[in-house]
Amino acid sequence: MDRWEYKVIQAPVSVWGTSKPEQMTEALNKEGQQGWELVNTLYYGMKVHFFMKRRR
Repeated sequence: MDRWEYKVIQAPVSVWGTSKPEQMTEALNKEGQQGWELVNTLYYGMKVHFFMKRRR
């Protein structure tokens, strides 16, 4: 049976609803190199939440 651990990364969004894709791409690639996989996203308040998981 696989065991998972989870992590949430928050990325701020400006008042105009724009973000910096280059910075988000860099952050997600960094997490991917550590074995994290993006499984979902949620826009809540003024932040985008990235839900990650990886095998323990």
